[in-house]
Amino acid sequence: MRIYHQTVRETAAVIIADGFEDSEEMYVSDFAWCGVWVFDRPFCPDGASGDTVLTLEIPDHVFAQYEWIPEGATHRGSLIPAAVLNRYGRPVPVDRAGVPASSTHA
Repeated sequence: MRIYHQTVRETAAVIIADGFEDSEEMYVSDFAWCGVWVFDRPFCPDGASGDTVLTLEIPDHVFAQYEWIPEGATHRGSLIPAAVLNRYGRPVPVDRAGVPASSTHA
């Protein structure tokens, strides 16, 4: 499954070089959740911010294991521990259509 992580350009460069790092935030509760938000599509309109999107291929069951399903969502999202994501290699930047920036078109 191809997943996407939206962030700012400076953070994207660090992620590409060093891998994902967990962040902690309060989400729909008073409990602090820890991990990396990833989505099933680039540039999610709600929740994610930043001008850069990274993509990575992970097994479907990994995404499903950590998936959050908010009511009325228009996309799928997962809060996956960084150590789990980093097992699948480094992400690559994509354009607004979700195409890897390193792709060339004939």
